[in-house]
Amino acid sequence: MHIHFGTLENTEESVIFQCFMEAFSNYFVSMKGLQEAVMLNRWRAAGVQWEVSAGAWASEKLSGFIVSALGEWEGQKTAYNSGTGVIASLRGRKVSVQMYEHLFPKFIEIGIERCMLEVITQNTPAIKAYRAVGLEIDRELICFYGEASPPKPKGSYEIRDISILDWDAWQKDWDILPSWEAMPVCLKRNAANLSLEGIYVKDELAGYAACLPGGHIAQFVIAPAWRRQGLGTALFHHLHHKYSKLKINNVDSRAENLISFLHKMNLPIIIKQYEMSRLIC
Repeated sequence: MHIHFGTLENTEESVIFQCFMEAFSNYFVSMKGLQEAVMLNRWRAAGVQWEVSAGAWASEKLSGFIVSALGEWEGQKTAYNSGTGVIASLRGRKVSVQMYEHLFPKFIEIGIERCMLEVITQNTPAIKAYRAVGLEIDRELICFYGEASPPKPKGSYEIRDISILDWDAWQKDWDILPSWEAMPVCLKRNAANLSLEGIYVKDELAGYAACLPGGHIAQFVIAPAWRRQGLGTALFHHLHHKYSKLKINNVDSRAENLISFLHKMNLPIIIKQYEMSRLIC
């Protein structure tokens, strides 16, 4: 079966989503029930550009894809792989490798300096394919999801919505660098679906949670001066009662304090991922 490669700017988004659902039908994490509008919104928030996203067609059917988002990562112009998929009948034919080989000249042409992605640690074939095109592991990321059971909060505080957050000012209080989709630039693109909840002590903002629908906590930050005073527990307890099930994706495995905190909140680990990258220029 002949396979030809191209970019996706002239392909209907509904066709790309259909291919995505077929490619991920037996994935490590179930995609059952995922709505097209939700996935397309996630891609838009990530900064996806279809003209530098690759497709693989077999018998005129879209059968594989690499969805590329563009932005900056640690000061370098970067192409982030927001999703790679190949339908079952084409696996084992190095389709992912060939799609990347199709994209690299396009990345170079527009000045991309780095490409990066996340991949589930158990997905050995995908890791092998990414290494074949020069990507290497930068860090391990841990994903949490489920019904937490945080202890009852103590102390005096108030939790209320934040209308405007100074993202730049709060970056100094991050213990870890968030993954691509949890960076402020992506969250700002998704402002219509973003809830910012702040915990205040005497009208001083001591921390915040940036939440997406379904209890997805994209960022959870307590200022260093307010830590170990029960405020993180109080904010997490509030979110637990608001959303029931909670999700926190891609926590850097070196973030010992945050991981210890999430264990104390009894939030289960569901998967681990590798963040991988390579320089291009």
